[in-house]
Amino acid sequence: MPEKLKPVCHRAFFLSAPQHWGPCSKEHHDMVKANPKEWPDYEVQELYVLTANHVVLPRDLLERIAHDDEGMSDLADFEELKRLLRLQQP
Repeated sequence: MPEKLKPVCHRAFFLSAPQHWGPCSKEHHDMVKANPKEWPDYEVQELYVLTANHVVLPRDLLERIAHDDEGMSDLADFEELKRLLRLQQP
């Protein structure tokens, strides 16, 4: 199993100005996540670097395809998967 990704940095913003993301410390991120009621209208995120040969795909799409025990996945699911993979080609 691959090593769990670790965030490379953190950022924060007020919902009233979502276009104004700013950097924040891990400690600030953790404090806000631990006490969300004390930080209404405020968002923090962890940012990650995606390593080579990896792509980002919606979990629900992968689960629909992976949990199809009867081989009856909707053709549209496979078309969506192909489209997303093409978008992320280097």
